[in-house]
Amino acid sequence: MFGASSCAGDAATADPRRQKGGFGRPAGPGCGRMTAATPLSAVLALAAVVGLILLARHLLPLLPAVARAARGPATGGGLALEQALPLDPRRRLLVVRCGPRRLLLLVGGPQDVVVGWLDAGPPP
Repeated sequence: MFGASSCAGDAATADPRRQKGGFGRPAGPGCGRMTAATPLSAVLALAAVVGLILLARHLLPLLPAVARAARGPATGGGLALEQALPLDPRRRLLVVRCGPRRLLLLVGGPQDVVVGWLDAGPPP
């Protein structure tokens, strides 16, 4: 593909030593010229990519899980990491909000540990 010349009248095809050069060969007459179709194909390719991006933007709400992930974490509820405190290179204390309550977790050791709930009230 790259070793053989695709240009008619390329001077490199006459010399067998130059045929193995590939990318570094000089172009012969008629090679590398820009035709009228070259800018047109570039503009059409750009329009196709922009069209696909706009189409994906309008189709994204039809996929609920993907749309939810693209919006980021849920606001007003669910799980959220509030704080992280590194204790050493491996272990961290995490404060995780679970709905209206907060939970203290120790992670990174041989096993993760629920230290306890920070808010008053019975655990769920």
